Formats: sequence, structure tokens, C-alpha cells
Amino acid sequence: MVKQHEQTSVQDSDEKQSQGSRMKRSGAQRMGKFRWLNFRMNRVEQSQRKITRMLQVITNSLEPFIQLDAIKFVRVVCRDEVDEALVEHLRVRGRGGTTPGEACVSDVLRSYRLKAYQVTRRVQAMNGRLRKWLDKDVAVSLHRRWQLSRFAEKMFGDAEDEEVSEDVDD
Repeated sequence: MVKQHEQTSVQDSDEKQSQGSRMKRSGAQRMGKFRWLNFRMNRVEQSQRKITRMLQVITNSLEPFIQLDAIKFVRVVCRDEVDEALVEHLRVRGRGGTTPGEACVSDVLRSYRLKAYQVTRRVQAMNGRLRKWLDKDVAVSLHRRWQLSRFAEKMFGDAEDEEVSEDVDD
């Protein structure tokens, strides 16, 4: 009786081993768990990039219809009150623009004790935030002078257009 029990257990173990070889291994077992997770993350990031590109195409096609008032525009672009003061300074300076050094010593920005390179970095960061959503710039650099872009002027209600309309009314 004992020998018969030993024979059945040997047969059972042989059957389990043969079944184990027939079972498919998961992706994590085949390539390793860390590589498998990286592979999955890359696929998720690819689909996210596709969705972002589609969103940019949609917003660019609808750009002529996008109208933000100045408050919403500043809320989207600016991270803190220093950015708001910088955008206001650029708006006041108009088409002539300002160098980063001139912006640092202006009355509005002097209290924040910015350096010239910090002004440039903040403008570039604001450009990046707006470019992320609308593929537009807040300010452009012409001859080392930062000035508001046409898009930003349009969002603030261009002062030149207001002056022209006042002249027509008179």
C-alpha cells in the first residue's frame, strides 16, 4: 500500500511539472518586473503625448475664437505676484519693450529684488506655460528687449487700437 502511494505522488509531480511548462509566463516574468513597468510607462506616456498633440491642434484651430479677459489671461500665465508685476510692466512699456536690467530697476519690480537673469527666466517660464496650452508666447525678445507679443496685447485689449478708435470718434 505504501508503494502505491509513492507511485501516485511521483506521477502527480510529473503532471504538475508538465503543466507548468505549458503555462505562459506574464510580461513581467519574461522581461523582468522593472523593465516591464518601464515598458508600460512608456506606452502610457506615448498615448498622453498623442492626446496632448490632438488638444493643441484643436486649440490652435479654435484660436481665432478664443477671447480671454486680462484677469483670466494673467491667471493662466502668471505663477505669483512677481510674474503679474512683470507682465504689467511689459504692458505699460508697450511696443518699445524693456531690457531685463531696466525691468530690475523699475519702480514696480524693485521691491522684488530681481536680477536681470531672473527676469529673463520668469518670462521664459511664462512663455512655456502659455505655449503648453495655446502654442503662443507671452513676450518676445527683440534686440535683447522683452516686449509683449501680439497675442498678449490682444488679450489685454491693445492700447494702440483704443487710441485709434478714440480718434475716429472725435
